[in-house]
Order: sequence, then structure tokens, then C-alpha cells
Amino acid sequence: MEMDVYDIALPNGSKLNNRYLIHQVYYWGHTGILYMATDCITKEMVAVKEFCPYFYANRDMDGKTVICKGKRYERTFVSAYQAFRQECEIVKKLLQLKETRQGRILKYKDDFQENNTIYLVTEFIEGVSLDEMIDREINFPLKESMHTLVKTVRSIHRKGIFHRDIKPSNIIFREEGGIVLIDFGSACYKENQNLEVSFVSRGFSAPELYTREPSSVVTDTYSIGALLYFLLTGIQMASADDRIRGEKVKPMEELVEVPTAIRCTVNKCIQLEKNKRWKSLWLLEKLLE
Repeated sequence: MEMDVYDIALPNGSKLNNRYLIHQVYYWGHTGILYMATDCITKEMVAVKEFCPYFYANRDMDGKTVICKGKRYERTFVSAYQAFRQECEIVKKLLQLKETRQGRILKYKDDFQENNTIYLVTEFIEGVSLDEMIDREINFPLKESMHTLVKTVRSIHRKGIFHRDIKPSNIIFREEGGIVLIDFGSACYKENQNLEVSFVSRGFSAPELYTREPSSVVTDTYSIGALLYFLLTGIQMASADDRIRGEKVKPMEELVEVPTAIRCTVNKCIQLEKNKRWKSLWLLEKLLE
């Protein structure tokens, strides 16, 4: 029988850290459950992400404590726990960037331990994701939005951090305007990479995330190139592992008319071999100005 995440999610009305009142489950992923909540001190709506990897974790008899399902999952559970702790550190560190203060990066609020697990509290973003915009055929300023994204990712790189999961669902258009990059669950430091816990996004993740090789600036370069290819052509590229096995990417010029400089730059970004991609996003940022 397929498991329903609501079977292990905290019930609505739960209070965490004697401060955050849970309203409902908003989203769940491989390692966490995201709740909509109210900060009872500031009265703000916030997002609370709980480390609860439902494939290999469960609730104890009290309905709150997060426990590993069994010994065969322990190594994966511990690795994922360490990666979640690093996610909290990274989101907090990014508060130092002007792009975060300008609303272009998900904003850290708090983190704490409770119920034998970790919680990350961030701003709750009112808006629509890029993949929703595409599905609903809502027009948006493509060039301006992607320029903002590239500029933001370059700032993150200067902090020695790689996002590693740039894709339409992780880009939100705020109701008040502008885009924000979210979900740092796959992010890592240049000098501290967890290669065991790496989830891939078909059509957007770089080849090295499939082969568990170290990430670098060009890991995000690949994803941005794949995103631009998708936005410009309307076609999602084959996954990197399928490309490694021989599946071809249809040339952009056969699908859509775009400036030669943009087309050549995108092609350079999506090279399978890391040393053939642009080593910096600077040129792409300039082309999108």
C-alpha cells in the first residue's frame, strides 16, 4: 500500500518550539515536510521545514518523535540529517547577501531541534512558481527574470556555495514582483560536499550529480543552461544520464529563432563534460542585461 505523507505529518494545530503554530502541510520532498505556520510572536506567516525523510523515517508512538525505520536505513538517514543541518547553515549564511535582503533568495528566520529532528523556519512566499507560470501559460519577463537569476546564483557562488537544484519549481515569482530562488536542500559548500545525498531533477541536473562526482560552479551553469533551453524552445532536455547513454539534444536553431550569442552560450552551458562549460556565469549575465 502506498504511503500517504499525511500519515506521518504533524497534525494541524501542533506548536513547535513554543512559537510556531502549524496550519497545514504545504509541500513534501525527499527529506522534509514543509508546513504553513504562524509565528506566534511576530504574527507573521512562515514556512517550517521538518527533517522527516518519509522513505526511511517514521513517527514514534507519541506521534511526534522522528525515528529511523530500521538499521538498513541508518547510514542514509544520518547522511540526510547532516545534509539538512548544512541546509540550515547555508540559508542562514545567505542572509549576508544583498540579494537575500532584496528578496531574491529565500530568507532564513530560525532553526531549532525538537522531536528528535531539526526544523528550518523561513519566510513564507506568496507567489507562483515558474513551472506553474509555464503550465498556466502566464506571460513573464523571461530575459529580465533570467538575468536576475544568473546574477543571484553568481552571488551565491562567491560565498563558496553551489545550489545544485536550479529548476522551474525552485523559482518563485513574488506577488509584488520579482523572482526568488528557493529550496537549498541539495546545496553544498565548495569545501564540504555530501556526495551520498544527491537528488536529481530530470532534464535540469548536471551529469556529475548522477555520477556522484564533486560539484563546482559549472554544476549550476549546466542547470541554468538547461533551464534557458527549456524556456526558449518549450522542450525539456533529456536527463543527463540519458544523454551520457547517447540520447541527443535537438539543436536550438531547429526549434526556435534566438540570437546567435544566446544560442552559443546556452550550448556551452549544457556540455556534458565539465571542462567544456563556461567556468563563470559572467558572460551569460551580460548577454541577458
